[in-house]
This record gives sequence, structure tokens and C-alpha cells, in this order.
Amino acid sequence: MGRSCGESQSADLSLCPLSSRLASFDVFPFAQRMAVLEEDRRECFSPLKNKAGTGADDEGTSRAALLAQQRRWIEAAGGSVGEYEIELAPSVSLYGEGLESVKGGSATKSGSVESADALAQYFARSFNS
Repeated sequence: MGRSCGESQSADLSLCPLSSRLASFDVFPFAQRMAVLEEDRRECFSPLKNKAGTGADDEGTSRAALLAQQRRWIEAAGGSVGEYEIELAPSVSLYGEGLESVKGGSATKSGSVESADALAQYFARSFNS
């Protein structure tokens, strides 16, 4: 009797027809090396699998998760967003870096920020402090 799929790293892959529905952990037995990173789920994942308007795992919830993440980045950099929605293009920040220009500022409008230079246009600074 032959080995089962994934029994060892040298398992014959012809015994295991791969499905397009494999989960990421299904390839672990075939890896020569593996590393696992633990992250805050809300910082790196928001499922998008349902049609718009369902209110669960749809484009609205994914957009809300992205805006909430970018709000946290701006606040961590010392800015305040208030009731506004600020969407940062990847060219502005990928992980919350490069947002020093918002320090001490408060958002004055909602919008999509396409460049680091444009970021300052969305924030006003208080000179009373």
C-alpha cells in the first residue's frame, strides 16, 4: 500500500490531486522550512466573500475595516480624524509609516489621499497649545 498524501516531505504528489480549495495550512507537510507569524486579525485580514449590502464580509465591511485601520495609524502618528473618513493610498503608507505630517493636526475633510504631499492638505494644526 502506498503512502498517503502529506505523510512525509518526500510524499509522491501524484498520489494527491491538489484542489483549488486548499487552505494555506494544507501545504505545510510539503514545506522544507516554515515560519508562523501571529498578528492582530483586524490589522491584516478582513474577508470579502459576499455580495454588496449583506452587511457581513462584503465590500462595505472590508472598506470599513480598512478605514478603521488607517484611522488607527493616523491617531498613532498624533493626528485626529474626528468624524471624517481619510483613505490612504498605498503610496502614502503601507503599514502606518510616513505619517509624521499629521502630528498635532485634525482632519478638516474626508477624502482619498493619493500622495504624502497631499496628506497635509487634509489636516489643520491648532496653534493654541
